[in-house]
Amino acid sequence: MEELSIRCRIEEVPFISQLVRDCYVRDRELFTGFSPVFKDNYLDEYDKQALMVKELVVPAQLTGEMKKITLRIGEHYNMARSVANKVEFYAKKAGGALNVKPSDFGFSVLRKKIGKRDDEAIIKGLRDMAKHIDNNSQALEEVGLTATYRAEIGTFTDTFEKDSLDQTRKLTERETLVKQNTGELNAMWNLISEVCDAGKIIGKAEKNRSMVKDYTLNEQLKKVRIMRKQEEEDEGSAGT
Repeated sequence: MEELSIRCRIEEVPFISQLVRDCYVRDRELFTGFSPVFKDNYLDEYDKQALMVKELVVPAQLTGEMKKITLRIGEHYNMARSVANKVEFYAKKAGGALNVKPSDFGFSVLRKKIGKRDDEAIIKGLRDMAKHIDNNSQALEEVGLTATYRAEIGTFTDTFEKDSLDQTRKLTERETLVKQNTGELNAMWNLISEVCDAGKIIGKAEKNRSMVKDYTLNEQLKKVRIMRKQEEEDEGSAGT
């Protein structure tokens, strides 16, 4: 299998290819004057490769499915915190009637794991908490934790675990698809690098510092990461 030669995260390639394309289109006249390499159908070939890579890295159906799962998991984090708070209230209310201390239910650790979005640890924490509920069912029922609510906690935990496993499978599916098409990613990266290398030379010849910056890959990567971070924060807000 061909070795991957890109110098950024795989999921960033479609974004950086678009930013570099926008700069190239803006400066196309300078590029065609610089070298015949950039004449004729160069932009068409660039766009064709960019579309192919986007379908590999961000396949429409798979990405749509992953976004739905991610939104549900965001809701699960909120629900897990709510469950911990509610059960903690009942545990403290039951107090000495329990066969363990309320802190032994693991509420504090569970909240920390929710904050870190550690799905596996959260699910384990919920299941451990549920065992303590079962071992203290009478004492907890007397202060308001009903058998119905205990069943709801179990159903919720099962749903959370299923979504977490589904998300992992989707990520693996995407990674496999990318690995099988390393050559296409490398071809896109070569085009990006070619445009950037030429763009910096042209920018220096034109004594245009802004242009040189536009074709510096590290500068474009900074933009991509800021943009993607904002998108992730927006998606996270939508799930709360």
